[in-house]
Amino acid sequence: MEFPKDYFRTGVEPEDLPALFPLLRARDALGAFVALFRGTDEDVLIRLLVLREIGRRGEQPVWSPQELHLHFAYLDGTKLQTVLHRLRETGLLVWNPEASNYQVSPHGRMALSALSVLLKFSTEEEGEIGYITSQLAAGQAVGKVSDEDLQHLLSRLNELKEAFDRAVLSGSELRIRSAERKLASVLKWVEKGTEIMKVIAVDPDLDQPTRRVARKIGQVQSRMLRMSSIFQRTLNQLERQKVHLGQSGLSTSDIHGSNTEGEVMGKWQTAVKTGA
Repeated sequence: MEFPKDYFRTGVEPEDLPALFPLLRARDALGAFVALFRGTDEDVLIRLLVLREIGRRGEQPVWSPQELHLHFAYLDGTKLQTVLHRLRETGLLVWNPEASNYQVSPHGRMALSALSVLLKFSTEEEGEIGYITSQLAAGQAVGKVSDEDLQHLLSRLNELKEAFDRAVLSGSELRIRSAERKLASVLKWVEKGTEIMKVIAVDPDLDQPTRRVARKIGQVQSRMLRMSSIFQRTLNQLERQKVHLGQSGLSTSDIHGSNTEGEVMGKWQTAVKTGA
């Protein structure tokens, strides 16, 4: 199927674009997701419900129409038939006319597997770190490390690291404690990711650009693992500052409301003289 060229400028051949080529090559597999997620929210959810239930039966992957109607007795019969027809028509389900039964297609199984991992991390705080790390771990285990997954992980780690640095520089106890809680929620995945990067970085079959990305990830992960002590040290300094401020009569609002070091020192000296 030829890609429509009205999305591109004159003279551009879509098939020659390196970024588009992998998507075109995987068009059949991506079609499974298109078929699953096309339509209203309700259509999509019921479609996912039916396909996931059919795919869940590992011991008996083949279903007769009678078994399906019994299993989905809570659905309207006509609606169920429409869903089954849609899944079959789009190649997510395979119908065997000789045995008169259904089973999930290879592309349907791939889509369900990807969806299973996504659902597992969707309710977890900072679940995207766990999701990406799990994908990298799986790829590393079978010798298929994805540069795209590495870039996603590096990007998210840099975003988190920048947010943590800003919290420390803000001097706000509230922001630092919030950042500390966020760090705690991702720390186990950072630690797991660190171990994975150690293996990936020394893989002799890895190309140099991918190895460089893996090493950059390792460096950011190492800095993030040190953030706990940085947070604690900064909080201790803020606590000591509170003590000094309390003894002098200054408040933290006095400090944060002062625009320059001179203003802070001026207020400090005034407070000392007044208390003398």
